[in-house]
Amino acid sequence: LEGANEPLAIANIAANIADKRSASAVPALLAGLAKSGGDRFVDHAIINALQQIGDAKHTAVGFRSNDANVRRGALIAVDQMGGDHL
Repeated sequence: LEGANEPLAIANIAANIADKRSASAVPALLAGLAKSGGDRFVDHAIINALQQIGDAKHTAVGFRSNDANVRRGALIAVDQMGGDHL
């Protein structure tokens, strides 16, 4: 997500990351939530990518963020992963 400034570009990058289902992308996605400025379109794309990756353990790192948007996005993503992660 580094260097992408347009909401549509960020959403497309998040979708491509989700397709790869790589847990190594989780920190960058959480950082993207911190930089989204609360843009709901971008937040949705990133949260969806986190949910599709399905790595609750690494996504839950976002619960401890100082950024409210990161905490919110991580919580939504983990909740939507199903199971008993919360």
